[in-house]
Amino acid sequence: VLREKYFALVKQLREAGKVDVTDPDLKKGVEAIEKSEQ
Repeated sequence: VLREKYFALVKQLREAGKVDVTDPDLKKGVEAIEKSEQ
């Protein structure tokens, strides 16, 4: 459940154009999500 909420949050941030991820671990997660969506 937490993971789904996290993905939803990331998706919202990306749609808002605020993809400025400074946390290295978070950035890896976001990049992994983007790769899996392609």
